[in-house]
Amino acid sequence: MRSQRVPLLCLFVLAAVLGASSGYGQTSYQLGLESPLLDSAFYAGEASDGSNVSGRQAFFGRPSNSGTTVAFWAANNATFQCAIFLVDVGQPSSWRRLTADIAGSPSAPIYWTPDDQYLFAGHYRIPIATGTLVDFSIQGYQLNDASMTRLPSGNWAATLNSGGTGDVVLLPILPSGDEDVSRSLVIVTNIEGAGIGPDWPHISGDGTQLTFADYDGFASGTPDHGDVWVVKNLQAIINAPKLPGTDISSLAPTTTSDPNMVAIRTTESANFAHTPFFSQDGSLVFYCEDFNNVFENNNFFATVAVADFDVMISKSDGSGSDIRLTASGNQFAPIPFPGGTRLLYLRDVAPGRLNMFVTTLEMSGPISGTVVGADQAGTGTNDGINDIVTTTEQTVSDASGTVLTLPAGTVVDFPTGAAQEITVITPIGPATQAQLPPGVNGIPVVRQFGPDGARFWPPIVVTIAYTDQEIAGMDEAHLRVFCYNSSTGVFDIEIPESDIVSRDLANNRISFRVTHFSTFGLGGATLSAAGLLALILTGYGITRVARRRTKAA
Repeated sequence: MRSQRVPLLCLFVLAAVLGASSGYGQTSYQLGLESPLLDSAFYAGEASDGSNVSGRQAFFGRPSNSGTTVAFWAANNATFQCAIFLVDVGQPSSWRRLTADIAGSPSAPIYWTPDDQYLFAGHYRIPIATGTLVDFSIQGYQLNDASMTRLPSGNWAATLNSGGTGDVVLLPILPSGDEDVSRSLVIVTNIEGAGIGPDWPHISGDGTQLTFADYDGFASGTPDHGDVWVVKNLQAIINAPKLPGTDISSLAPTTTSDPNMVAIRTTESANFAHTPFFSQDGSLVFYCEDFNNVFENNNFFATVAVADFDVMISKSDGSGSDIRLTASGNQFAPIPFPGGTRLLYLRDVAPGRLNMFVTTLEMSGPISGTVVGADQAGTGTNDGINDIVTTTEQTVSDASGTVLTLPAGTVVDFPTGAAQEITVITPIGPATQAQLPPGVNGIPVVRQFGPDGARFWPPIVVTIAYTDQEIAGMDEAHLRVFCYNSSTGVFDIEIPESDIVSRDLANNRISFRVTHFSTFGLGGATLSAAGLLALILTGYGITRVARRRTKAA
């Protein structure tokens, strides 16, 4: 177990230290403190479903696009039947049943529609409002092993062509998951003939790339094998003419040597590597690998208990080295949250028993330059040992769209004894009600920057990305930036509009100047229908209001 970096501000109560750290060149990543997604009462079960003696277990969950709720499969240990439950992130006692028990194995991953109003699981589309199981398909394709983009319009669902070649097919969908009849489907890989069998395809939120596992199952007693691939230039593949008489793109890769095929984890190991997912900005691929090399999918519960799954991180362009975040126990199927850098994963807590956990992924980027001995940042101190003047422009990113830019000549006054590096952490939950200042009813996007107390001269620019679903119902053009006040316990220090550098509404980013590090959040008041009308009447502009309505829908 490694020694855990002390969180900058203890805004949330977390559980045991995982102990994992590694890096990409200069940037390093480590798993933060893990927190149980669900309380013990969930696992004990309830008398109404007969599981109060044998209990339940949870597995294969998926965060909503807003990042606030997880939908997951739950198995009744008394009956072996499964149902889908929901739980709010950071509130482990908030779990509630969504569906009735569903006979059979929950082998199908769960996916949220872009508007967060429906779930897909196998051949079912399930309204969040009712939990009704509705048989569903698009042009004969069931959305099994599916994933979806997160765009205001023109969304795709990536699924497997299980009735044909076994390759990846993109189905045109509306935000609700209904078929978008204005577009046609397209098969974007044509590679099964080369011995590649795509599994668990994941399309990036912006629809520019695709990752999948090449899964090879073996006879009982022989460990399974899996590789991870990325298909790049996906938009060009989508838009290319189709092969005559087929739905297959003429640019769909047919061999592993295709220039659009990127080997992520293929020849480096004979282990089972699987469940790949992109980071929010698409620069990284998260997946898991069994370093005991014993896992068998057909003997799941017995072999997962003796496996040694660790979180793996690779650059999506295939460059650099693969990073293993070594930690005790299993971290199976790490799934990143939309918004920030948080991970959801399964871990066996006893033989045959899986629990779900959520953790932060802490990013650290060292800052280089000339060490100076004077109080250049104007803090009233002169430690003489931990101030740096940058000699080149440097950027630090957490792969979620959070970026810090330090131009050459920036003075960084690190606290005495602190490492000369910048850390970025996404807390597990959003700001609580008690942490909101008057007139603000939501701060859904929060980032912690460290080390706490670091100061800059001149001010540096911080850019934070957000998803449409995170800020749904808010006035995007007037998002406010707040700083957490450790004295009051409230986000009551607002960054003035004069320090807002830019608002990139098209790419969901806001940039602002800071002179010191703390915890910053984006939010404001949720707009009512009357509020939208007031904006129009005061000349805000119907075009932007309509866009806000569309993005919040």
